[in-house]
Amino acid sequence: ALQAVTGESMQNEGPIWSVLPPNGDIYPEELTLDPLERMVLYTDAEWTALKRFGPWHPWYCLTHTTGMGALAFNGTQRLACCGEASAEVVNSLKTRETQITALELLAVAGALCTFAASLAGRDLILFCDNQSVCAALAKGASRALDLQLFTTAVHGLCHRWRINVWVEWVPTKGNPA
Repeated sequence: ALQAVTGESMQNEGPIWSVLPPNGDIYPEELTLDPLERMVLYTDAEWTALKRFGPWHPWYCLTHTTGMGALAFNGTQRLACCGEASAEVVNSLKTRETQITALELLAVAGALCTFAASLAGRDLILFCDNQSVCAALAKGASRALDLQLFTTAVHGLCHRWRINVWVEWVPTKGNPA
């Protein structure tokens, strides 16, 4: 199950209570946060207009930066990855003024896939600096079809690898990814 909260950070110790609405009722469920078993994941993406155009590989988006990164860690592991959305991916998205929300969702999905072996079967605290992404992951829905597909993919990946996720918004300046 994906849960989200925006605002203050969670405390590092003790159980976390999440609210899940099965059949319209609200029941608390304890999310165990053993420091060695849980993982913390920060993801980020960027969408910035390029100031100059250079001779890049045609796979890259030629108008904007599309970089993505992720950091995952617990008491014993430190993991990092980075990448860039290809022009094919960016061009397949619904036309809108900015693609940052789609890229932020793609960064989450990419991090889950990249770190699947380390995240499988664990509790995960996911930090993201995009409130729209936090809301989409918490609701499991988005009005835009392309964003809905990414949101559904993240839920599917978490289900497949038995990752119990808590989604937390973090200010951009507080996001090390």
